[in-house]
Amino acid sequence: MDAKPIPAFYCCYLLRSTVRHASLYIGSTPNPKRRLAQHNGLSKGGAVRTSRTGLRPWEMTCIVTGFPSRIAALQFEWAWKNSHLTRKIPDEQRITARSTTTKRSKSGQVRKRPAAPRMSLADKLPNLLLLLRVPGFARWPLELRFFCKDVFEQWLKSCAAAGPSLEKEINILCYFGPQQMVAANAVEVTNQVKDQVADHGIQAIDPSFYRLKPHVEIGQSLETKSAWLTCACCKKRVQAKQEMVLVCPQHSCQAPSHMACLSTRFLGSDESQEVVPIEGQCPRCQTTLRWVDLVKELSLRMRGRKEIERVMKPRRKAVAQAGQIEDTIEAEDDESEPEEPDYELSAEDVIDEPRRFEARGESRDDDWECSSAFSALPDATVTRPSTRAKAPSVIQDSDGWVGIEVLE
Repeated sequence: MDAKPIPAFYCCYLLRSTVRHASLYIGSTPNPKRRLAQHNGLSKGGAVRTSRTGLRPWEMTCIVTGFPSRIAALQFEWAWKNSHLTRKIPDEQRITARSTTTKRSKSGQVRKRPAAPRMSLADKLPNLLLLLRVPGFARWPLELRFFCKDVFEQWLKSCAAAGPSLEKEINILCYFGPQQMVAANAVEVTNQVKDQVADHGIQAIDPSFYRLKPHVEIGQSLETKSAWLTCACCKKRVQAKQEMVLVCPQHSCQAPSHMACLSTRFLGSDESQEVVPIEGQCPRCQTTLRWVDLVKELSLRMRGRKEIERVMKPRRKAVAQAGQIEDTIEAEDDESEPEEPDYELSAEDVIDEPRRFEARGESRDDDWECSSAFSALPDATVTRPSTRAKAPSVIQDSDGWVGIEVLE
């Protein structure tokens, strides 16, 4: 399997029905704009659980971004929707209680299986806040983006209930539009909240590598100028194309550094004995740099030859037929990472969760929490007569069969 660069964008999202606010859905995607259109039936694909026309249209209330890989996003997604089962949350801190249901088979055998609790928005946001604080996710460069004001207000209530023990600073971007701007001083917790206004919300998110183009051009220019560079940290020579070299994105600096040297400098006297840093200052220009941005550019430069070719191409614009709305179209839109389950992955590769229940025999839908959406291929389909109308294709989301809660 060929190595791929760190994805340009990947997020977990909380979907809500605009018709029935009690209907919620958690998923993950590398392209929120496209995925929302699929959930609403505006484009091909989508999840089975959001295909009910009575619940459409759906809206993305908030997203969590900054995941270092697709697998990391799937881990977070599974933990968020299965907060009553995940090992990421210690039992003493767990908000959602576990429960089991008993079912008697036709043969008289009694089976116990986990019962997924029905959670409202007031339950999912505190669990999200708890996951952002646990050691398994606390050091990831995650940020929250809210698109619904009432959901953000519920988030503030959850933060206030958590108390002053909230130690991690979480960047929060609020896309409510100019008329619904929420002031940063309205937050009554220790978090640092950053408000930004975007005219189009989800539509304004660029999930491509295009924003890394200036950084990649700096790295490529250094490799072209000389085969040997000087590390800005240890002052030793480094072979540009053979070693992992991190480059400062500032045009006035462009300082190259060994990955190990810069990591040690960023960590400094970190008493927590962490291996991966979060951010630090450039050894030459003293600019604050995020570790994930440096590594993402390095992975794109070393592993993303095709992605770089697309980034370097000039962007083209297309005018939509309905409404004459101009929208930037990336060349990789049709080649973006698929959201269907990758059945070559095992459950252990995707979710670090135990197989909690030995009893089997129930349907695959009921046992998804204990295995994963990647455990096996779907059952063989029955060949239908050619005269029957072909059903519309529905792409199953990364969450398998769980993640939506519909309250009748």
